[in-house]
Amino acid sequence: MVDSTLTEDEEDPYYHWHIRIVPRLTTIAGFEMGSGIYINTSLPEDTAGHIRACFQKLVKEGKISLG
Repeated sequence: MVDSTLTEDEEDPYYHWHIRIVPRLTTIAGFEMGSGIYINTSLPEDTAGHIRACFQKLVKEGKISLG
């Protein structure tokens, strides 16, 4: 990703261009790279199951309590 400034920026007339190397942890498209906003591709049902399993494990280990 190449970072630059506006062509007629009065505050930074001598902006130093730089390149950011961004590791791809998932499939990243132009929207994610350009906006910095990542789209959640997991299904709510899958995520709920994972959270439920983690919650039950923490309750069983006594790390959190119900009520």
